[in-house]
Amino acid sequence: MLEKSQGQDIDRLAFKKILWHTLDELRKIRRREERSEEINNELEFKKEKVEWDNLIILKDKVKELNGIEKLVFFEHLLAQKEITNLVEVAGCSRQTLQRVKKGLLLKLKNALKN
Repeated sequence: MLEKSQGQDIDRLAFKKILWHTLDELRKIRRREERSEEINNELEFKKEKVEWDNLIILKDKVKELNGIEKLVFFEHLLAQKEITNLVEVAGCSRQTLQRVKKGLLLKLKNALKN
């Protein structure tokens, strides 16, 4: 650095270089910690206990659903497609699908409570 910057304020340039290097290193550490936190969260999610009774209840309840309710359940709730994308497939308005979704969630909630 001394050879490259002859005649300039070397102390100020050295301070800036140290500051930039330190900031870069801190950013690297933060990114690594964020990635490891995401991995830990995923591992904890996978460790959660699956309640087989609830899955059996839901399986039986799905058999009782009508066509639009099945569409909302499988495509929107499970596949996470947007309601607005399902309007054309369902052949009804977005508001109707929202109403069906609300009713479906209530049915499933009541089935799991019993």
